[in-house]
Amino acid sequence: MVFDPDELEKGNCVLTLYAQWFGTGIEDKVDGMVKSDVVIKNTGTVREYIRATITANWYDAEGNIVAPWSVDSTGKCSQGEFTGLTGTGWKLGADGYYYYTYPVDGAEELKKVSGNALFTQYKYEDTEIPVVGAHLEMQIMVQSVIWDKDKAEVTEAWGSTAAGYLNATKN
Repeated sequence: MVFDPDELEKGNCVLTLYAQWFGTGIEDKVDGMVKSDVVIKNTGTVREYIRATITANWYDAEGNIVAPWSVDSTGKCSQGEFTGLTGTGWKLGADGYYYYTYPVDGAEELKKVSGNALFTQYKYEDTEIPVVGAHLEMQIMVQSVIWDKDKAEVTEAWGSTAAGYLNATKN
């Protein structure tokens, strides 16, 4: 249907606007040195592309970073071990972001139960902490861009390389 503004002026049609928004959320469980049950969710009402990055550092009691933590291009980290990284539907990009390769509908969750979690579990098993009194803090940062079939929004926001990781349709 083509919208004709002249018809609206004549009172021959009704224009209804719907508010839509986009956004992401994340939930997880932490038990000692184990992070699991990670759920990344499209909290918006529109279809989105989602990417995530995992960062962590060792902090002292004053909140200063005292030792680095890193994950390499194969998903192997400098300390501890991931299970299930990179999850089904995810691709590690050259920029260090993990891209969920399919559009995610509004209110859809990416999690272990549905088989598309970023990872199943992270466990730190070493008994040697890099600096006495330090503790490890891991953050999973999630970003989203509104889906469009031509991926123009993704290209503008994240670049053409990132757009190349993504599919225009759901699997």
